[in-house]
Amino acid sequence: MRVVVADDQELVRVVLDHVLREAGHEVVAAVGDGRAAYLRTRELRPDAVVLDLGMPELDGIATLRLLRDSDPDLRIIVHTGFDDDDLTDELFAAGSDAVVVKSADPSELLRAVDAAVRV
Repeated sequence: MRVVVADDQELVRVVLDHVLREAGHEVVAAVGDGRAAYLRTRELRPDAVVLDLGMPELDGIATLRLLRDSDPDLRIIVHTGFDDDDLTDELFAAGSDAVVVKSADPSELLRAVDAAVRV
């Protein structure tokens, strides 16, 4: 699967890039803000985006909505440090295909990417 990773923390981007590549995915871009996530996704047309919420330029929810509006078939996995049921409900309502908490085992993120792309 071709994936864009968007997280404002460089270390998180590096780790996600490594985890996804080790699992056989192609990370086509790793960006640090919501505007870059939107623009690179529109340009590169990946199968999926792994999207953080707390980013500069555009926050994750605004980016999620723009991505969903521009490409209804794009698979979007929100990768967040927030573990809150109300927020999770809001993310699904905004168009997220999966929500994975950053403290979860990396295998949960991989399962979410694989499941979302197969939809």
